[in-house]
Amino acid sequence: MPAPNTTIWRYMDFWKFISMLESNALFFSNAAILDDPYEASLTKAGIERRKREFPQFSEEIKNKIAILRKNSGVNCWHVCEYENMAMWNTYIRSWPGVVVKTSVERLQECFKVNATRPNIPNSLTAHTVQPKVDFGLVNYIDFNETKDDQIEGLAPLFNKRINYSYEVEFRAAFNDRVLWNRSGDPWVSNSYLPGLAVEVNLETLLMEVHGSPSHNKFDYEIDLIKDILKRYGLNPDIAFRSELDMDPYF
Repeated sequence: MPAPNTTIWRYMDFWKFISMLESNALFFSNAAILDDPYEASLTKAGIERRKREFPQFSEEIKNKIAILRKNSGVNCWHVCEYENMAMWNTYIRSWPGVVVKTSVERLQECFKVNATRPNIPNSLTAHTVQPKVDFGLVNYIDFNETKDDQIEGLAPLFNKRINYSYEVEFRAAFNDRVLWNRSGDPWVSNSYLPGLAVEVNLETLLMEVHGSPSHNKFDYEIDLIKDILKRYGLNPDIAFRSELDMDPYF
């Protein structure tokens, strides 16, 4: 686990930022439908090892992992002291976008929601959930060669292919069979939700909000972000231009 004051960032399209404020929540994507099909899966070497050591349990273990994936969600952050242009280009699908800056400690604390923030217009908080959330750095591994792929608890949710190591990801994750099943029957395998909103305290979470680079050289974008933050009862002074748009010193 990184130090509590470690800086982390979440890059998002502008509409996702509005959705976060509107729902007073962070969105967790279902682990079974993430872009990388290796997410929360077993390694080739690990499967072969278990076939040798526990032949009677190998299929049972694979089924266990499949169920874990369908009943789990993840929320992803980039670990870095500064804004990262590669992350802007990777995660902003429609410009302009924003990046939320926070710390590991603030992310952990923001899920301790004591009361819903008042005066939220058209709040979607009634549609959010409050499960027990775990946290950790993502382990980037070779899914062909790694033999010791841990399968206890939520450990598989924190493994990712080594090809994605540039993401330097800190992840929040939770598992709940009932919450993820839209039919109400936790044993139905084809009716899982693509994502769930988990209620948070945004005042605790948000350290800063930066506008996207090359789109906020004019004050109107930052003014808009400030106005939106104020509308949702949040401090408008946490909105800033992108670090990448700062003027040179000469």
